[in-house]
Amino acid sequence: MTKYLQYFIVFLPFPFIFNLLRNFSTNNHINFQSLFFSLFCFSFLYLLGQEINKIFQLNSISLSIVFYLVGMYIFNFVILPFDKFFLSFVEIFLVYNTVITIYLLLKAKNVNKIFIIFGLLIFIRILFNFVDLNNFGYIEYNSDVVEFWKPMTEKIYNNDLFLSINENLIQGYPLMINYTFAQLHYLFIGSSSFAFSLVVPNLFFFLNILLIHETIKEPFLKTNVLLIYVSIFLNSDWLSYLFFNSLMGEVIVNYFFSVFLANAFFNKSIYKNKIYFFCLGFLYFLKPFVSILFLIISFYFFIKYKKVYSIFLSLVGITVSNIYNVILFSKPDSEIGVISENVYFKILLENSEKFFNFKTENINLIIFGEIGIDRVLTLFLIIYIFLSILNIYHKKTLNIMNFLFLINLLLVFYLYTTVWKDIELGSAYRYIFSFLTILFIDLGNSYSKVLKKS
Repeated sequence: MTKYLQYFIVFLPFPFIFNLLRNFSTNNHINFQSLFFSLFCFSFLYLLGQEINKIFQLNSISLSIVFYLVGMYIFNFVILPFDKFFLSFVEIFLVYNTVITIYLLLKAKNVNKIFIIFGLLIFIRILFNFVDLNNFGYIEYNSDVVEFWKPMTEKIYNNDLFLSINENLIQGYPLMINYTFAQLHYLFIGSSSFAFSLVVPNLFFFLNILLIHETIKEPFLKTNVLLIYVSIFLNSDWLSYLFFNSLMGEVIVNYFFSVFLANAFFNKSIYKNKIYFFCLGFLYFLKPFVSILFLIISFYFFIKYKKVYSIFLSLVGITVSNIYNVILFSKPDSEIGVISENVYFKILLENSEKFFNFKTENINLIIFGEIGIDRVLTLFLIIYIFLSILNIYHKKTLNIMNFLFLINLLLVFYLYTTVWKDIELGSAYRYIFSFLTILFIDLGNSYSKVLKKS
C-alpha cells in the first residue's frame, strides 16, 4: 500500500500540468505582467510579515500578514465614533501605519531591515507611477463586482468607513472585504481616488502559495500540491476570477479564513495567543457562511484547551458592532441602525415557513450542473475526497479543516434546497468553495497521514 501511495503522489500533478500546458496558448484571462508587478507587493508583505512574526512569535508569516491587514480594519472600527466627525480613510491609514512602523522600529532586533522593508515600499510606489496599472486586460465575469464590490471599495477609499456604512448599497452587509481592497490599493498605489487595478487582487495568488508552503512540511509533497494548485488556478478563468483576479469577495474570504483555519490545525501553540482570537472574531465582518463558521474554531479551542478567552475574545467584534448599532447608527424613527448583520440569519428568520419544504433535486443540479462542469476541479475533488476518507478511516475522526468544509457544504445545500430553492444556483458554487485553499492544504495533510499510517 505504501509503495502505491508513493507512486500516486509522484504522478498526481501530471494531468493538471498537462491540462495547463495544453490550454496555455488560448488562456487570455491571466495577465502575467500584472502578476509580475504584484510579486513586488507580495515581497513587501512577506518581509513585513517576517518581522511581525518574529516580534509576536506567531510561528506563521501568513498569519502575521493577516494580522496586519485585519488590524487596520479593527483600528478603524474601534475609533468609528471619531471617524464619524473628522477622520478620513487616508488619515486613518496614515495613523495606523505610523504606529505600526514606530512599534516595529522599537521592537525589531534588526532596525536596518525595517528601513529596507519600507524602502521597498517606496520603490514600489515610485515604480507604479511609471506603469499604467489600469491598462491590463481584464474580463468581468460577475455583475456583483460592478454592483457592489467596486463601488463600495471606492466609497471607503474616497471617504471613510462610517460614511460607507451609512450609505451601504446593501444595507447591513459587512464591509471588511471592501476595506481590505481599499487598504491594499492605498498601500501600494496611493492614487488620489480609487481606480481598480489587477495588481492588488493578483498578489493573493502568491499569498495563498505562501500559506500552502508554510503548512505542508514535506518538500516533495509540498512541491506536488503547489504544482496542482498553480495548474488549476491559472488554467481556470472562473477560479482565477473568484480568488485572485477580481474584486470578488472570495479573494479576501478565502485567504483570511484559510489562514486562521490552517493555523488552528497546524500551529500547536496558537491557542495561547489572545491576539489570534481577538482578530478571529472580526471575521464576523466577512461574507457568510464564514461570518459564523469562525465561532466553531473558537469552540474547538475551548473544548480542547478549556480556555474561556478563546470564546470571550472572539465575541468582541460582534459586541462592539451591536453597541455601535445603538449609539452611532440609530435612525430618526427610533429603529436601531445596522452596521452588519448575518445575511443568512436574516434570510432564515424571514422564511421560517420554508425550513422543511425541501427541493432536494437542487443538490444534483449544484453538483453536476455547477461543480461538475469544471472537470479539472472535479478531478481534484475526487482525489481530495478519496484521501480524506482514507485519513478519516485511519484516524477515526474528522479534523477541523474537513469538518468545517463539510459543515459549510451542508449549510449551502440546506439553504439552496429550502429558502433559496427557486433562485439561480450559480452562486452556490462560490459559497461551497469560499475557502478553497484549505482543501489543497488538507490534501497534503491527508496524504501525509495516510502514508505514515500505511
